[in-house]
Amino acid sequence: MVFARRRYQLMWRLKLALAVRQASLVLTVSDHARAGIMTRFKLRPDRVRVIVEAPDPVFRSLTSPREPADLLPGVPPPRGSRYLLYVGGISPHKNLPTLVEAFRRLTADGAFGDLHLLLVGDYRGDVFFSAYEGLRGLIDRLGLGPRVHFTGFVPDEPLVDLYNRAEVLVLPSLEEGFGLPAFEAAACGTPVVVSETGPAAALLGGGAWSFPPRDAAALTAALGTLLADPGRREVMGREARRRAAELSWERAAAELHAILREVASG
Repeated sequence: MVFARRRYQLMWRLKLALAVRQASLVLTVSDHARAGIMTRFKLRPDRVRVIVEAPDPVFRSLTSPREPADLLPGVPPPRGSRYLLYVGGISPHKNLPTLVEAFRRLTADGAFGDLHLLLVGDYRGDVFFSAYEGLRGLIDRLGLGPRVHFTGFVPDEPLVDLYNRAEVLVLPSLEEGFGLPAFEAAACGTPVVVSETGPAAALLGGGAWSFPPRDAAALTAALGTLLADPGRREVMGREARRRAAELSWERAAAELHAILREVASG
């Protein structure tokens, strides 16, 4: 689900196997990823360490975030529209068809007639397997073309505004080692809905709503509940921001420095 060709899959597996055999320690970004790595490579717990990532300080709450129309000419929804936001790759394991199906069900309800979906991510130059063509076809077959917007890559500065104006950030991946966009959105005070197969729900606590990643009905229910309840979104956003503030790259650097000294000392 990550590499388009079998040859690339084989080369990646060989590279990983060699790297793991040579490594004194294996570092990863979450307890969730650590558990998967130990199982996949049959490693002892003492050989795998966790250094948790963090959102960049640029991601923060804004008092007056700009309209998507001012940031992404020709791509965004009409001014004043409500939108759900996805940020990340467009690969098959990101599970975007489930998000599109949940969006279809939501927009069939007249209560969400002005809702749009922004899919932020490089769908042309990504080095990994792209699911863009199939996803674009699904969107067109469902008649959602006017409501679903592929923005392509968006730099951090305008991305901050997109996070701030979004009703909810959705990360429906079948698997995530960390899921950095969820934490970027959280740092902006935006509630997040994430799949259960990743660490974001545990790390963000009450700032996140999790669902089984293949369950479109559960995702639809979660989004419908939050979209209809601005008070709940506000409470979740505050908690998400508080949890995200507990993470920092300074702490990650200090932890990595200590591990480098440990390994270098033999």
